[in-house]
Amino acid sequence: AGILYADLPGSANDGIPVALNGNQIGHFTGGAGQGNTIHSTSAVNTGEFVHVVVTRNLATGEKKIYINGQQEASGTHEPGLALNQRQELVAGGNLFDGRYFDGVLDELRVYNEVLTQTE
Repeated sequence: AGILYADLPGSANDGIPVALNGNQIGHFTGGAGQGNTIHSTSAVNTGEFVHVVVTRNLATGEKKIYINGQQEASGTHEPGLALNQRQELVAGGNLFDGRYFDGVLDELRVYNEVLTQTE
């Protein structure tokens, strides 16, 4: 279920920045080849507050997922690839196949750069 969603059908420079995949957080990036997804290791649909951070560095292609301040996943996918084929960033659902996030978001922030640990 898309939490933040900017995906197009087929192969495209697009992404699903944050999704609930089973009970874990997933982060998908598309591109010229096959897409790439990383997943958290912890369950996030526990009924308790869970702090989730997902990052992607455009220049290096490095992606990371943090759960409650601990890094749980990382990967690299197509450095320098702008994920710009879908112009809308949708919160709360996957528009193509009707899979919507069923939960509560306390606060949602999107930045155009990876923040430092201090930030």
